[in-house]
Amino acid sequence: MDRSKIKSIAKTTIKDSLKWKVLLALIIYALILGIPSMFDGLGTIEGETGAILGAIGGVLSVIAAVLLMPLSVGLALYMLNVVRYKEDDIGYLFSKFDEFVQIFICKLVTDLQIALGYCLLIVPGIIWQCKYSQLDYVIADNPGIKWDEARKKAASMMDCMKMDYFVFILSFIGWYFLAVITFGIALIYIAPYVKTAESVYYEELRSKIYHSAIDAAESEKTE
Repeated sequence: MDRSKIKSIAKTTIKDSLKWKVLLALIIYALILGIPSMFDGLGTIEGETGAILGAIGGVLSVIAAVLLMPLSVGLALYMLNVVRYKEDDIGYLFSKFDEFVQIFICKLVTDLQIALGYCLLIVPGIIWQCKYSQLDYVIADNPGIKWDEARKKAASMMDCMKMDYFVFILSFIGWYFLAVITFGIALIYIAPYVKTAESVYYEELRSKIYHSAIDAAESEKTE
């Protein structure tokens, strides 16, 4: 994949006001995802009451995290519409809750697999994380898709592309370093840029697979 081309498209996409709209979507996304951590504070009270509240807070935190799983798919759908049509309807963030069951099973199985990989030798976790890196986009791009089919499709897209994606993600390390030395101020630009670039990567990968399939079909006809 042409990383320079992907990044150039991302920069062009978020020019002017669209950058601020994408940033707003990311802020809303981050704030909502922060809801589960609010319940963790219940355990800061000392004594038996604090222990009970801590247990309740832990349960509520897990429940909230589970209920918010479709939000990441909604963000993927939002970003695909930004990249494809320059459309920035924030409502896309909340549009995938009607597919909660399939998304929950899909992400639960995938997250457990990735976590297991990291627990084993770290490297399998990295490989599996790259393998399923396009999962949210696949679900967002295929309404009603079953959880096992989504996993297969996401994994298939990344055949022979895992190292390419890993290098692509590493190529942003300089931007993250800039965010650190500017105490997060640079994230105003970096966050929308990186998320848009990730979405463009999916689009370019999807296009590459599509054209490869067409070329293969034409080759079969000529034989």
